Formats: sequence, structure tokens, C-alpha cells
Amino acid sequence: MWDSDGYESDGTWARLPEEERPQFPALQRACFEGRADVVRQLLAAGADPESPDERGMPVLFEACGFSGVDTGREDYVGVVEALLEAGADATVANEYGNTPLHYLTLHRYAADRIAILLLNAGARPTKNCHGRSPLKDPDPRGPAECWYREPGICGFKAARRVAPILLRAGADMSYLKPPFHNPYLQKIHDTPGGFKAHEKQHADALVAIFVPKLGLPPEMVRHIVFFWAHVGFY
Repeated sequence: MWDSDGYESDGTWARLPEEERPQFPALQRACFEGRADVVRQLLAAGADPESPDERGMPVLFEACGFSGVDTGREDYVGVVEALLEAGADATVANEYGNTPLHYLTLHRYAADRIAILLLNAGARPTKNCHGRSPLKDPDPRGPAECWYREPGICGFKAARRVAPILLRAGADMSYLKPPFHNPYLQKIHDTPGGFKAHEKQHADALVAIFVPKLGLPPEMVRHIVFFWAHVGFY
């Protein structure tokens, strides 16, 4: 993918001469660029959904943000969906214990939708070898121009949307210390009992509002609000 200046849209190797730029296998390149249509074509033609990159990491890591910065125009949701449908392992971890969920939190605008795909495919927000879960609290003022640094607004928005999904799945946030950039994490930190207690308080408040309106038993309303509302996500 190229921008109006002829540079690669992710900017990673923008100023390298063409002959010096890394040459990726077709599937890895398509995953890196968020080309879901190309990924599906390659998989249909027999490409291995778990083929490794030059570091030995499956291409699912590329799709979830190990490299590159998401501009918001790519279809990484479609890429991840295609890889998982083709048999990619959502629980895979690299030598440092990082899973696709660890990179997703900072590098994908659609982190919430991709996180749900990964969790439904068996991924769990486990800790890496440094004791860190996929939960992140990036500074929205941080640099966004380099794939190897915490991106700014992309990472901030992604981390905000994916945090409650990971917390509901059991992610640990004890290694994150206040003050938080993400006010939601601050709220969870300040709630005795953490996410589960916050989720219950939110559900209780919604039940108290809707029982008189619906005229139904409280437990039935509780089931309805858990199905209908993003309980604990605010």
C-alpha cells in the first residue's frame, strides 16, 4: 500500500531504497497490510495459515499488530477472521510469552472486534514472561510514527475499547500503576473488588432502572441487561 508521496503507508521502510526493503512472502505481506481479500485468496490456494515470518512467528502476529501502524483503512478484522477460519492457533505465544492479544491492544483500531474473535477461538489474556497481560495504558500523546514504539491515539483508542473485554476474560491489571491515562482503568482500579465488582454495580443500577419500566422479575431483567447492554464496560 502506498500513500500520495509514494511511501509505504505504514512508514516502516518508507525511506529505504526498494532494493533494500525486506521481501516478505505473499501471505505475510498481505497480513501486514490488512488485505483480507488477498489473504483469503492465498489461503484458498493452499497457503499455510500458520506459516512463520523471518522471526519464526506465525502470520497471525502480523495481522494483530506486531509490525506496522494501523491507519484505520485496512481490514485487519477480515484478515484475522480468515486466518482463524483456516486453522490458525489463537493461543500461540512467542519466546517472550507474548500472544497476538499483546500486540493487538496497541496497534489496531478494531482491537475490540479482533479481541472477541481471538477469545472465541480459544485465546486467553495470559501474562508474558515479564508478568504483563495484554492490558495496556498507552499515553495518547505518545509517538505514533514508528511501529516499534507505543502508538499515540491509535493505541489509546484501541486500549480503551479492548480493556473491558480483556478484563471480563480474566486479564490481570495489577502490574499497571496509577495514575492512569485511561479513565476506565482508573475507575476499575478504584473500585474495591475490581472489574467483577464494577460489573455487578453497573448491572444492579441497570436492573433498578428497568424493573419498574418492564414490570418483570429482577432476575429476568438482569439476564436481559447482560444480553443487551455492555455491562461493566463503562
